[in-house]
Amino acid sequence: MRLLTAVGRRNVGVLLDTYNLARSGVTPRDIDDVPHELVFSVQLADGDAVPLGGDYRLDSLHNRQLPGEGELPVAEMVERLMQLGPLPPLGPEVFRDALCELPADEIGSRCADATRRFLQGVGAVRFDEGKQTSGG
Repeated sequence: MRLLTAVGRRNVGVLLDTYNLARSGVTPRDIDDVPHELVFSVQLADGDAVPLGGDYRLDSLHNRQLPGEGELPVAEMVERLMQLGPLPPLGPEVFRDALCELPADEIGSRCADATRRFLQGVGAVRFDEGKQTSGG
């Protein structure tokens, strides 16, 4: 963060990856330390509290879960980010063997549905009569 703020360029920012942040020990409260204007994008992924098999690398490439379907503090991270201002562009980033076995349209459908449920659950959007509206 010190490097990014020192650069002082409006076109330089960060992508927050909820899976990797949680695995590295970042807490939802730590999100407050990131200048909101520097958060350009958020990748949403969840996971078990402890990497399966105790192996971070293998877990990250094979066992990530859709947002809101795991035990990591993904919702809390997004809620903290929402308190700082409007959410930047975001979407799921899920490497999961079970998803890879499905047809592409099914994967897309599951990712979209889970992301909609997650965003509605944290109050980021509402879906009223097929129309999406922004929340907090």
